Amino acid sequence: PPPIRPPAARVIAVAPVIPAYVMGDVIGGYAARVRKARAAGIRPLTATSASNYVAEQEANLRRQVAGTGAEVFRAGDRLLIRLPASLAFAVGSSTLTTQALATVGEIGLTLRNQKQSLVDVLGHTHSTGPAAVNKTLSERRAEAVAAELRKRGVASGRTGTRRYGSAYPIATNAPE
Repeated sequence: PPPIRPPAARVIAVAPVIPAYVMGDVIGGYAARVRKARAAGIRPLTATSASNYVAEQEANLRRQVAGTGAEVFRAGDRLLIRLPASLAFAVGSSTLTTQALATVGEIGLTLRNQKQSLVDVLGHTHSTGPAAVNKTLSERRAEAVAAELRKRGVASGRTGTRRYGSAYPIATNAPE
């Protein structure tokens, strides 16, 4: 989740992790999301504060997801948390597993307590099945994770969702 920073200090990082997202903008547009966050009482960080903030948030998130199968990646001022579908959902389902509920709950605690970041939830699926079905499923999955984060106290003005279906795979689709 990228921290809220003044527009002049914004950094877009390029990394091999979901490049279509990292090279893009925050879901719903950075300016619109910052307006929502400000309306919720969240203020921008300076460039130095943002760097320290992201480092602290990264350490907290890594501690919380250790041993769960989830992974934390850092790309500049953005943190990406990958929750493997095999951990999070049954095949064809958008209902979080018990294990995923616990993991997302822990992530939600950090995000609730560290209020200076925008939280984008990206939904992906495998490549089997019709693309339209996968796109809808990825949307429902992203919304399920975002809803759980909101239940854990993450303000809705800070969250956004995007569905990718199988269009931007984050893993190989070679094995079924």
